[in-house]
Amino acid sequence: MPVAVEAQDRGHAEFVDCFVEQGAFTAADARRLAAVAEGAHLGLRLHVDQLHDGGGALLAAELGAASADHLDHANEEGIAALARAGTVAVLLPGASLTLGGPV
Repeated sequence: MPVAVEAQDRGHAEFVDCFVEQGAFTAADARRLAAVAEGAHLGLRLHVDQLHDGGGALLAAELGAASADHLDHANEEGIAALARAGTVAVLLPGASLTLGGPV
């Protein structure tokens, strides 16, 4: 049994999280993970656009993510797409402060 399905079946998980950024997961990885999450009846949360504008907010909206976290460098088009999709935008200034980025 796939781990995601087993975690959901046992009540251990409600969401799958994915950090989409250079040097981490790609948009293609996030799309594959979203398909697995959907098959396991798990929600999706993406951590995007923290270090640069990589189109992560648009990706989160496209995939119907429950939330898009960080968003330090998200563009206006991505933010508007999140609003239309009903994806919750989560700002994490503590993460930026810790990494020495903009707050």
